[in-house]
This record gives sequence, structure tokens and C-alpha cells, in this order.
Amino acid sequence: MSVAALITQMHELCVKLRLENGELKVKAPNGVLTPELQQELKANKAEIIEFLSAAGGSSKGSTLPIERAHSEATRVPSFAQQRLWFLDQLDPGTSVYNIPFVLRLRGALNVAALEAAFNDLVARHEALRSRFDTSKSEDPVLLVEASLQLGIDRIELSAASNSDIQEKL
Repeated sequence: MSVAALITQMHELCVKLRLENGELKVKAPNGVLTPELQQELKANKAEIIEFLSAAGGSSKGSTLPIERAHSEATRVPSFAQQRLWFLDQLDPGTSVYNIPFVLRLRGALNVAALEAAFNDLVARHEALRSRFDTSKSEDPVLLVEASLQLGIDRIELSAASNSDIQEKL
């Protein structure tokens, strides 16, 4: 078992690990530290001290690395995601959670660069490539697309009237 996995296990068991003057201190609820866990802590004591020293001396969840979920893993949506999915089922296609705005750009627009910037953003953030799937059950499952390419649609409005422009907007 890796030191990070051991510390994660201790955190899940509400076992507090900390450094005090370079010494490892352990505080655990009664009955949690089994002889096997105590032996695991003793066997990895030096590595735990090194890990906690590098992480700033505590084993709080924020110091542990977040591991990427496997792309084929079934993901249960968070409560907030489930709520949004449910509200969309009640009123499909509503844009109530979208925040529209208009931005005026002056000068020449490099559409290819803008498109590339949006695609880089989508590539970086899984939430922007996520969707709900209910094909196998009634409960939604979160699917994250491995990649997604966006395109920018262009509409020529230079010769359009104000009413035509308002209609397109």
C-alpha cells in the first residue's frame, strides 16, 4: 500500500496524523486502530513523516493528490448535478441556468484563435464535456466525453437591417 493510500485510509477512518517536532502523532477514535493498522503505520512511519513534511505537516484531505477517474468508470452525479438534471426533466430546454451576455469586440477578430481558445477550455475542464445518460436506467449516469470539438458559426450581418440583427440575436 502506498503512503498516500495509507494516509487516505486513515483520513477516512477519522484517524488524525500530524507532525510535532518531527515526531509522528496519531489520534484515533476508540477501537479504530486495529493491530494490523498499527503495524502498517509503524512499517511506513519514515515515509509518512516525509510525506507529511512535504505536505505541510497535516493529513487533511487538501494535501492528498486527487486521482483522475478512469474514463470508463460509471460516475454518479453529485447532488447539485442531480438537481439540475431533475429540473431539466420538469422543464426541458429552459435556459434559466444560463447567464447570457453580450461582448462588443472592436477590430479584426481572429476566429480561428477564438475557436482554439474555446476548444482548449473544453479540453481542460471535464464539466464542459459532461452529459447525463439514462439509456440503461432511469437514474442519470454522468458521462464525460474524451474529447469534444466546438465550432463557431458565423453569420454575415454587415448588410442586415437592425430588425434582422435583433431577430438573429
